[in-house]
Amino acid sequence: MLLHHWRPPPDGSARVTNFGDELNTVLWPKLLGDSFFDDDAGVMFVGIGSLLGWPKSGDQTRRHRIVFGSGAAFAGAAEREPADPRWHVYCVRGPSTVAAYGLDAALGIADPAILVADFYNRSDTTHRFGYMPHLTEAREWSSLLADVCTEMGVRYIDPRDDVEKVLAAIGSVSVMVAEAMHGAVVADALRVPWVPVYTTRRPHRFKWTDWCSSMDLEYAPRWIGNASSWAARGGLRGGVLDRAAASLFAARFGRVVARATPMLSSDAVHADRIDRLHVALAALQSDVSIGRYAPG
Repeated sequence: MLLHHWRPPPDGSARVTNFGDELNTVLWPKLLGDSFFDDDAGVMFVGIGSLLGWPKSGDQTRRHRIVFGSGAAFAGAAEREPADPRWHVYCVRGPSTVAAYGLDAALGIADPAILVADFYNRSDTTHRFGYMPHLTEAREWSSLLADVCTEMGVRYIDPRDDVEKVLAAIGSVSVMVAEAMHGAVVADALRVPWVPVYTTRRPHRFKWTDWCSSMDLEYAPRWIGNASSWAARGGLRGGVLDRAAASLFAARFGRVVARATPMLSSDAVHADRIDRLHVALAALQSDVSIGRYAPG
């Protein structure tokens, strides 16, 4: 069985990773064991991420597709990549994915990244606020964002950093401010209240709504502008952080966190979703153990 997850295109010759997607490489071996994934290319495991709706390379040759907690990338995902008899769906991210594919409502459990709660706990608090931008903002404006956050006393959390480093950072803040959805998912899993924000006029509402609905929450993000506008208005030149740009972001960020009520799923919902994901995991492991996906 091969583990499938999205990886961003490289920056020149440098490899780039994205926290939510890279979490697949850390979480699943912990949950399923190092030997669960092998070189059998005939079986693909599709886990954390908005992976449904994008046709997969070589998929026509695979015997089976295991879907465990993935989400539809958009409402019309099934038109781009329809399910077929080779798909074995144990659970999906939420009710929007259920609707997109016409699945049993019981399969819309939650984003499986919440299972980090099995292995990680909150650490000693070092910052009141943490901020994780979307990968797109981080790739273009990480230096600016990191500098501004440092000046504000906010912990800047880069989604391209090592998974273990990001997990530790999320667990060290009192409130997580996140445009990267898995910053919020993991914060919720570790019982860190979070505030959803967006910097683009076209936020990824479908996937956020899908996950939030699964946790009995409403997606209500706050607009904080984007680094391109801060840089233009502040006169950013030659990679040097202009004081005006810093002030613009600091003021906007400060207003948002002052007015927003941090979100957190209830303890009962949190426990229920984790329990249901464990039941689905047990079903998957049972099917594998009896050879349901073996060749021949």
